[in-house]
Amino acid sequence: MDLPTLLKELTTRFQSQVSEERIRTWAHKLIRYHASIGSKTLAQSQCDEILHYLTAKDIEDNVIPRDPELRYVRQLPAEHDLDETFSLQSPEITFGGGEKPAGVKCKNPNGCPSMDTSVVPKQVRSIDEPTSYYYQCRTCGWQFRVG
Repeated sequence: MDLPTLLKELTTRFQSQVSEERIRTWAHKLIRYHASIGSKTLAQSQCDEILHYLTAKDIEDNVIPRDPELRYVRQLPAEHDLDETFSLQSPEITFGGGEKPAGVKCKNPNGCPSMDTSVVPKQVRSIDEPTSYYYQCRTCGWQFRVG
C-alpha cells in the first residue's frame, strides 16, 4: 500500500465531504496501521476491508474502525436487521416427510430442557464467513442464533 495511490483513491471518493488535510492525516494513520501488522497479507486484507466500508465520518473523526463490516451490518435499515424476529419452518417441512433433526438443546436462560428445535441456516455475513444458524425451540418458543 503506497501513500500516493491511497490519497488519490480517498480524494476521489470523499473530496466533496472531507477536506484534503483530513484525508491526508487519515491516510498517514492507515499507512502506519498497515506497517504495524506483522503479516503483509493480513495487513493488506484488513486495510482493504477498512477502505471498503470507510465513511466520511471516519476520516473526519480520524478513526480506523475495528470491525467495519459488523458496524455496516448494524447500520442496515430495519428490514435487514439481524435482531428482528424470524420465522422458522417446522422440522417436518425443513427436513422433509416427518424426518426430524437430532435437535439442539434449547438455550433459554430460564432452563428449558427441550431438544425439539427448528433451524434455518442463513448466510448473513460475507461469503468467507461461516453460515449462521437460527434456531427456535418448539416447546417454549425461545429463539437463538449460533454462528
